[in-house]
Amino acid sequence: MVSRTIGAKQGNSMGCGGMKFAVNLTVMFKEYPLLERFQAAANAGFKGVELLTLDGVHAEELAAAARKAGVEVVLFNNNMGDFLNNGLGLSGVPGRQREFRESIDESQLIAAALNVPNMHIGPSLIPKGIERDRCMEVYKENLMYAADKMEKVGAKVLLEPMNYQDMPAALLTDTEEALEIIEALGSNNLGLQFDFYHMYMNGVDLPSCLSDVIERVDHIQFSDSPGRNEPGSGEIDFLSGLKIVQQSNYGGWISAEYKPTKRTEDTLGWKALFENLNEEETQS
Repeated sequence: MVSRTIGAKQGNSMGCGGMKFAVNLTVMFKEYPLLERFQAAANAGFKGVELLTLDGVHAEELAAAARKAGVEVVLFNNNMGDFLNNGLGLSGVPGRQREFRESIDESQLIAAALNVPNMHIGPSLIPKGIERDRCMEVYKENLMYAADKMEKVGAKVLLEPMNYQDMPAALLTDTEEALEIIEALGSNNLGLQFDFYHMYMNGVDLPSCLSDVIERVDHIQFSDSPGRNEPGSGEIDFLSGLKIVQQSNYGGWISAEYKPTKRTEDTLGWKALFENLNEEETQS
C-alpha cells in the first residue's frame, strides 16, 4: 500500500486564497522519460502532479517516483479508449459499457496504488446516428458505476465539460449541466473539473463563470488559447479568473496542462506571477 502522503486529500491548508499549483506530466516535462518527470516537476517547485495516461508504466513505479521526488499525484484520467486517437471514447458511448466498466475496474487498482484523490472520467463524443439523450443515459449510468467503485479507494470521480470548438460532437460542454448531473445523481463521490481553456473556447466569461461555480469545483486545469500552450502565449486573462479562485474557499489544485512551445522549464514564467497573488492576499 502506498503511503497516504502520496495523493492524500488536501484541504486549503493556507486558508482562503492559498492557491496550490500542480503540473500535468503527460503533456509537460516531455524532455524527460515519464519516471524522471516527477523529479523535474519537484525541481521546478511543484508539489502536485497529474497524469493523463500512464504511458504503459506500472502504477507502482509511478507511485515510487512520486514518493522519491516528494510530490503528490493529485489526479489521473480513466482509460479513454480510442478517444486520444480521434475515436469516440468510452464514458458516454452506447454499446461500450462493458469496456468502460473494465476500464474503471483497472482504474480502481491504479488509484489505490497511486493513492490519488481524483480521477477524471474522460470525455466522449456523440456517435453519428445516436441520440444525445441516449448517450447521456449511458453517461449517467457509467458515472454511478465509477463513483461507487472509486469511492472504495478514496478517489473522487470528476466530470469535465469540453469545448465545442475543438470537439463539436462532445457529449458534455456545459458547466451548469455538469453540476445538474452531479446533483441529480446524488453521489457525494462525483465532482466538477473546471478547465480555463475549454470554457474560454466556449465563449464563457471566466471570472463570471468561476464566481458562479467555484464553491462546487474540485479541480482546475489551465492552458492558453489558442493553441493550448503556456500562459502568455495567447488571449486568456488568467489573473482575473485566478483572483476569483483566490478569494474563494477553494482548496483544490490548479494544474498546468499545456503544450510547451519550448523547453518546459523555460515556459514557467507564469508560476511566480500566479503565486504572487497568494503573497498579495497575505499582505492585504
